[in-house]
Amino acid sequence: MRFDEIVNSGRPLQQLVRLALTTKGITVTDGTVQRYSSLLEAAIISDGGENLDGNAWADFVAGIEGESKFHGAVKAIGSTLGASSSEIEQFIAVTNATIDVMDGETLEQAEAYLAADLAAIAPTEAKAYAHLDDDSRAAAMELDRALGAPDPSRPEPSHIANEGAEE
Repeated sequence: MRFDEIVNSGRPLQQLVRLALTTKGITVTDGTVQRYSSLLEAAIISDGGENLDGNAWADFVAGIEGESKFHGAVKAIGSTLGASSSEIEQFIAVTNATIDVMDGETLEQAEAYLAADLAAIAPTEAKAYAHLDDDSRAAAMELDRALGAPDPSRPEPSHIANEGAEE
């Protein structure tokens, strides 16, 4: 999904959520998009000083401490989805750029700022095997190598040969 598609959609917040879910490899359903979007909308409403009485997310949003309710909600959703802190920062950067365009910034200028913001975010994803001690790391790496290595006694079938036979 391109940035201009998000900005020009009728529901940019839902498109941002859809992008985030897709990026994390999570099955995207309209219900999931609606659930997370409604939480983020409630946080935005709360940040704007409006009352959330009757809103399904009122208690959850009220429990968000510290920074803006929106940023807290993004972090809560990101944590639930297993997103790293850099992925959460990237989502917020795209959201901020979307807001800039909606507030009158040109699409080209917002994209340029967004590119710079994204480039400045240092990746925080954990390196493979980093959580293991030295011995366990070596064993896990060897096991993964062995499981990924081709087995000469069971060669893969040639998909090219199969296609030629069908013609």
